[in-house]
Amino acid sequence: FSDMVLILGDDECCPPLQSEPAKSILKTEHMGTTRSVCHVGKTKEEVLVQARAYSPVAGKLWGRTVCLLSARNNEFIICGGEDVCTGELSRRCFSAVFDGEKLNVTPLPPLPAARLWSSGIQFSGKGCLVWGGEVDCREDRSPVSEPYLYMGATNEWKQITLKGCLPRPRAGHTLTPLPESTKAVLFGGCDGRKWYNDVHILDTTTLLWTKPKVTGLIPKARAFHTCTAVSPTRLVLIGGSNQDTCLSDVYILDIGKLRKGKTVCSSSLSITHALSRGEQVEQTFFGW
Repeated sequence: FSDMVLILGDDECCPPLQSEPAKSILKTEHMGTTRSVCHVGKTKEEVLVQARAYSPVAGKLWGRTVCLLSARNNEFIICGGEDVCTGELSRRCFSAVFDGEKLNVTPLPPLPAARLWSSGIQFSGKGCLVWGGEVDCREDRSPVSEPYLYMGATNEWKQITLKGCLPRPRAGHTLTPLPESTKAVLFGGCDGRKWYNDVHILDTTTLLWTKPKVTGLIPKARAFHTCTAVSPTRLVLIGGSNQDTCLSDVYILDIGKLRKGKTVCSSSLSITHALSRGEQVEQTFFGW
Protein backbone atom coordinates (compact mmCIF):
# COMPACT_ATOMS: atom_id res chain seq x y z
CA PHE A 1 0.00 0.00 0.00
CA SER A 2 1.72 3.16 -1.17
CA ASP A 3 -0.50 5.71 0.60
CA MET A 4 -2.55 3.85 3.18
CA VAL A 5 -1.97 1.97 6.40
CA LEU A 6 -4.64 -0.47 7.55
CA ILE A 7 -5.10 -1.10 11.25
CA LEU A 8 -7.49 -3.93 12.03
CA GLY A 9 -8.73 -4.35 15.56
CA ASP A 10 -10.17 -2.37 18.43
CA ASP A 11 -10.25 1.41 18.56
CA GLU A 12 -7.35 1.64 20.98
CA CYS A 13 -4.96 0.27 18.34
CA CYS A 14 -5.20 3.38 16.15
CA PRO A 15 -2.68 6.12 17.00
CA PRO A 16 -3.81 9.73 17.43
CA LEU A 17 -3.86 11.70 14.20
CA GLN A 18 -1.93 14.92 13.88
CA SER A 19 -3.59 16.71 10.99
CA GLU A 20 -5.97 16.44 8.05
CA PRO A 21 -5.77 15.71 5.20
CA ALA A 22 -2.21 14.57 5.87
CA LYS A 23 -3.72 11.95 8.16
CA SER A 24 -7.32 11.01 8.63
CA ILE A 25 -9.32 8.28 10.30
CA LEU A 26 -12.50 6.45 9.48
CA LYS A 27 -14.21 4.62 12.35
CA THR A 28 -17.05 2.20 11.79
CA GLU A 29 -19.06 -0.16 13.93
CA HIS A 30 -19.64 -3.79 13.06
CA MET A 31 -20.98 -6.44 15.42
CA GLY A 32 -20.10 -4.34 18.45
CA THR A 33 -16.43 -3.86 17.54
CA THR A 34 -14.93 -0.55 16.46
CA ARG A 35 -12.81 -0.73 13.32
CA SER A 36 -10.23 1.97 12.75
CA VAL A 37 -8.80 2.58 9.29
CA CYS A 38 -5.99 5.13 9.18
CA HIS A 39 -5.25 6.84 5.88
CA VAL A 40 -2.11 8.78 5.10
CA GLY A 41 -2.05 11.55 2.52
CA LYS A 42 -5.75 11.65 1.63
CA THR A 43 -9.02 12.85 3.14
CA LYS A 44 -11.78 10.58 4.38
CA GLU A 45 -13.88 11.31 1.34
CA GLU A 46 -11.08 10.37 -1.05
CA VAL A 47 -10.41 7.00 0.59
CA LEU A 48 -13.83 6.06 1.98
CA VAL A 49 -13.65 2.34 2.66
CA GLN A 50 -16.66 0.04 2.94
CA ALA A 51 -16.64 -1.26 6.50
CA ARG A 52 -18.24 -4.56 5.58
CA ALA A 53 -15.17 -5.46 3.50
CA TYR A 54 -13.09 -5.62 6.69
CA SER A 55 -15.49 -7.48 8.93
CA PRO A 56 -14.15 -11.04 8.34
CA VAL A 57 -10.59 -10.17 9.37
CA ALA A 58 -11.24 -7.44 11.91
CA GLY A 59 -11.48 -8.15 15.60
CA LYS A 60 -9.36 -8.16 18.70
CA LEU A 61 -6.64 -10.59 17.60
CA TRP A 62 -2.91 -10.15 17.74
CA GLY A 63 0.04 -12.24 16.59
CA ARG A 64 -1.51 -12.76 13.16
CA THR A 65 0.48 -13.82 10.13
CA VAL A 66 0.28 -11.84 6.89
CA CYS A 67 1.76 -13.36 3.74
CA LEU A 68 1.93 -11.89 0.24
CA LEU A 69 0.27 -14.23 -2.25
CA SER A 70 0.34 -12.16 -5.44
CA ALA A 71 2.04 -8.78 -5.87
CA ARG A 72 0.41 -8.36 -9.28
CA ASN A 73 -3.08 -8.75 -7.83
CA ASN A 74 -2.34 -7.01 -4.50
CA GLU A 75 -3.43 -10.23 -2.80
CA PHE A 76 -2.25 -11.50 0.55
CA ILE A 77 -3.25 -14.06 3.18
CA ILE A 78 -4.15 -13.30 6.81
CA CYS A 79 -4.20 -16.22 9.21
CA GLY A 80 -3.90 -17.30 12.84
CA GLY A 81 -3.52 -15.06 15.87
CA GLU A 82 -4.84 -14.94 19.42
CA ASP A 83 -8.11 -13.46 20.62
CA VAL A 84 -7.04 -10.87 23.20
CA CYS A 85 -10.36 -11.22 25.04
CA THR A 86 -10.59 -15.02 25.32
CA GLY A 87 -6.97 -16.07 24.85
CA GLU A 88 -8.03 -18.61 22.23
CA LEU A 89 -5.82 -19.23 19.21
CA SER A 90 -7.35 -18.96 15.77
CA ARG A 91 -7.16 -21.22 12.71
CA ARG A 92 -9.10 -18.80 10.53
CA CYS A 93 -7.57 -17.74 7.21
CA PHE A 94 -8.59 -15.18 4.63
CA SER A 95 -7.52 -14.04 1.22
CA ALA A 96 -7.54 -10.25 0.97
CA VAL A 97 -7.31 -8.29 -2.28
CA PHE A 98 -6.88 -4.52 -2.28
CA ASP A 99 -8.30 -2.89 -5.43
CA GLY A 100 -7.25 0.68 -4.64
CA GLU A 101 -10.39 1.61 -2.73
CA LYS A 102 -11.44 -1.31 -0.58
CA LEU A 103 -10.27 -4.62 0.77
CA ASN A 104 -12.15 -7.61 -0.66
CA VAL A 105 -11.94 -10.54 1.74
CA THR A 106 -12.63 -14.20 1.01
CA PRO A 107 -12.52 -17.03 3.61
CA LEU A 108 -9.94 -19.76 2.99
CA PRO A 109 -9.59 -23.24 4.47
CA PRO A 110 -8.41 -22.92 8.09
CA LEU A 111 -4.85 -23.58 9.20
CA PRO A 112 -4.21 -27.23 10.07
CA ALA A 113 -3.23 -26.04 13.57
CA ALA A 114 -4.08 -22.77 15.32
CA ARG A 115 -1.01 -20.65 16.03
CA LEU A 116 0.27 -17.13 16.61
CA TRP A 117 3.54 -15.21 16.14
CA SER A 118 4.45 -17.31 13.11
CA SER A 119 5.94 -16.02 9.85
CA GLY A 120 4.67 -16.28 6.30
CA ILE A 121 6.34 -15.83 2.91
CA GLN A 122 5.34 -16.22 -0.70
CA PHE A 123 6.48 -19.67 -1.72
CA SER A 124 7.99 -20.19 -5.19
CA GLY A 125 5.02 -18.58 -6.86
CA LYS A 126 2.81 -21.48 -5.71
CA GLY A 127 1.31 -20.15 -2.52
CA CYS A 128 2.17 -19.15 1.03
CA LEU A 129 4.52 -20.87 3.47
CA VAL A 130 3.80 -20.46 7.19
CA TRP A 131 6.64 -21.42 9.56
CA GLY A 132 7.08 -21.39 13.33
CA GLY A 133 4.92 -19.75 15.96
CA GLU A 134 3.25 -20.89 19.16
CA VAL A 135 0.47 -23.44 19.63
CA ASP A 136 -1.59 -24.55 22.60
CA CYS A 137 0.01 -27.50 24.40
CA ARG A 138 -1.96 -28.74 27.41
CA GLU A 139 -2.01 -25.78 29.78
CA ASP A 140 0.85 -23.89 28.21
CA ARG A 141 2.09 -22.55 24.87
CA SER A 142 4.72 -24.41 22.90
CA PRO A 143 6.90 -23.21 19.98
CA VAL A 144 6.71 -25.21 16.76
CA SER A 145 8.65 -25.52 13.52
CA GLU A 146 6.23 -27.50 11.34
CA PRO A 147 5.90 -25.74 7.96
CA TYR A 148 2.51 -25.51 6.30
CA LEU A 149 2.04 -24.54 2.68
CA TYR A 150 -1.11 -23.02 1.24
CA MET A 151 -1.56 -24.06 -2.38
CA GLY A 152 -3.49 -21.42 -4.26
CA ALA A 153 -4.19 -23.67 -7.25
CA THR A 154 -5.99 -26.30 -5.15
CA ASN A 155 -7.10 -24.03 -2.28
CA GLU A 156 -5.70 -26.30 0.42
CA TRP A 157 -3.09 -26.43 3.16
CA LYS A 158 -0.52 -29.21 3.37
CA GLN A 159 2.47 -29.95 5.56
CA ILE A 160 5.82 -30.12 3.81
CA THR A 161 9.24 -31.37 4.87
CA LEU A 162 12.26 -29.08 5.01
CA LYS A 163 15.83 -30.38 5.04
CA GLY A 164 19.29 -29.26 6.07
CA CYS A 165 20.36 -27.37 9.20
CA LEU A 166 16.92 -26.98 10.75
CA PRO A 167 16.29 -23.99 13.05
CA ARG A 168 15.00 -24.61 16.56
CA PRO A 169 11.23 -24.14 17.05
CA ARG A 170 10.43 -20.53 17.89
CA ALA A 171 7.95 -17.66 17.70
CA GLY A 172 8.25 -13.90 17.21
CA HIS A 173 11.01 -14.36 14.63
CA THR A 174 11.26 -12.85 11.15
CA LEU A 175 11.49 -14.75 7.88
CA THR A 176 12.35 -12.20 5.20
CA PRO A 177 12.25 -13.05 1.47
CA LEU A 178 15.10 -11.64 -0.59
CA PRO A 179 14.28 -9.66 -3.75
CA GLU A 180 15.12 -11.40 -7.03
CA SER A 181 15.88 -14.61 -5.16
CA THR A 182 14.33 -17.89 -4.01
CA LYS A 183 15.86 -17.49 -0.56
CA ALA A 184 14.48 -16.13 2.71
CA VAL A 185 16.41 -15.12 5.84
CA LEU A 186 15.33 -16.24 9.32
CA PHE A 187 16.48 -14.20 12.31
CA GLY A 188 15.80 -14.28 16.04
CA GLY A 189 12.67 -15.33 17.89
CA CYS A 190 12.18 -17.08 21.22
CA ASP A 191 10.85 -20.39 22.53
CA GLY A 192 9.60 -19.18 25.90
CA ARG A 193 12.91 -19.90 27.62
CA LYS A 194 15.64 -18.92 25.18
CA TRP A 195 15.91 -15.87 22.93
CA TYR A 196 17.75 -16.30 19.63
CA ASN A 197 20.03 -14.19 17.45
CA ASP A 198 20.98 -16.85 14.92
CA VAL A 199 20.62 -16.58 11.14
CA HIS A 200 19.28 -19.31 8.86
CA ILE A 201 18.69 -19.23 5.11
CA LEU A 202 15.80 -21.12 3.50
CA ASP A 203 15.95 -21.97 -0.19
CA THR A 204 12.32 -22.33 -1.27
CA THR A 205 13.34 -24.21 -4.42
CA THR A 206 15.37 -26.98 -2.78
CA LEU A 207 13.51 -26.81 0.58
CA LEU A 208 16.93 -26.66 2.22
CA TRP A 209 17.89 -24.76 5.39
CA THR A 210 21.48 -23.56 5.78
CA LYS A 211 23.16 -21.76 8.68
CA PRO A 212 25.86 -19.33 7.50
CA LYS A 213 28.68 -18.07 9.66
CA VAL A 214 27.93 -14.50 10.76
CA THR A 215 30.73 -12.02 11.51
CA GLY A 216 30.88 -8.41 12.64
CA LEU A 217 28.77 -6.80 15.37
CA ILE A 218 26.23 -9.48 16.22
CA PRO A 219 22.81 -8.17 17.35
CA LYS A 220 21.54 -9.15 20.77
CA ALA A 221 19.09 -12.04 20.93
CA ARG A 222 15.54 -10.78 20.41
CA ALA A 223 12.02 -11.40 19.17
CA PHE A 224 9.13 -9.26 17.88
CA HIS A 225 11.54 -7.16 15.80
CA THR A 226 11.35 -6.21 12.12
CA CYS A 227 13.74 -7.27 9.38
CA THR A 228 13.21 -5.70 5.95
CA ALA A 229 15.05 -6.43 2.71
CA VAL A 230 16.26 -3.13 1.22
CA SER A 231 18.23 -4.69 -1.63
CA PRO A 232 18.92 -8.20 -2.99
CA THR A 233 21.84 -8.51 -0.55
CA ARG A 234 20.99 -6.33 2.46
CA LEU A 235 18.44 -6.39 5.26
CA VAL A 236 17.71 -3.79 7.93
CA LEU A 237 17.01 -5.15 11.42
CA ILE A 238 15.18 -2.83 13.82
CA GLY A 239 14.16 -3.09 17.46
CA GLY A 240 12.41 -5.96 19.18
CA SER A 241 12.58 -7.16 22.76
CA ASN A 242 14.19 -9.87 24.87
CA GLN A 243 14.02 -11.09 28.44
CA ASP A 244 15.76 -7.96 29.68
CA THR A 245 14.40 -4.98 27.80
CA CYS A 246 12.85 -3.48 24.69
CA LEU A 247 15.35 -2.59 21.97
CA SER A 248 15.64 0.32 19.55
CA ASP A 249 18.93 -0.48 17.83
CA VAL A 250 19.42 -0.85 14.07
CA TYR A 251 21.62 -3.33 12.22
CA ILE A 252 22.41 -3.96 8.59
CA LEU A 253 22.77 -7.60 7.59
CA ASP A 254 24.87 -7.99 4.45
CA ILE A 255 24.43 -11.39 2.83
CA GLY A 256 26.44 -10.50 -0.26
CA LYS A 257 29.24 -12.79 0.88
CA LEU A 258 27.10 -15.91 1.19
CA ARG A 259 28.95 -17.50 -1.69
CA LYS A 260 32.10 -17.28 0.39
CA GLY A 261 30.37 -19.03 3.27
CA LYS A 262 29.84 -16.17 5.66
CA THR A 263 27.47 -13.28 6.38
CA VAL A 264 28.60 -9.87 7.62
CA CYS A 265 26.52 -7.94 10.15
CA SER A 266 27.23 -4.29 10.91
CA SER A 267 25.66 -1.96 13.44
CA SER A 268 24.17 1.45 12.68
CA LEU A 269 23.28 4.06 15.25
CA SER A 270 20.36 5.41 13.26
CA ILE A 271 18.56 5.24 9.95
CA THR A 272 20.27 8.49 8.99
CA HIS A 273 23.64 6.93 9.59
CA ALA A 274 22.62 3.92 7.53
CA LEU A 275 21.78 6.26 4.65
CA SER A 276 24.94 8.36 4.93
CA ARG A 277 26.74 6.29 2.30
CA GLY A 278 24.27 7.46 -0.34
CA GLU A 279 22.18 4.30 -0.44
CA GLN A 280 18.42 4.61 -0.80
CA VAL A 281 16.50 2.20 1.37
CA GLU A 282 12.91 1.72 2.45
CA GLN A 283 12.01 0.88 6.05
CA THR A 284 8.94 -0.91 7.30
CA PHE A 285 8.12 -0.45 11.00
CA PHE A 286 5.79 -3.03 12.46
CA GLY A 287 5.99 -5.17 15.56
CA TRP A 288 4.97 -5.50 19.15
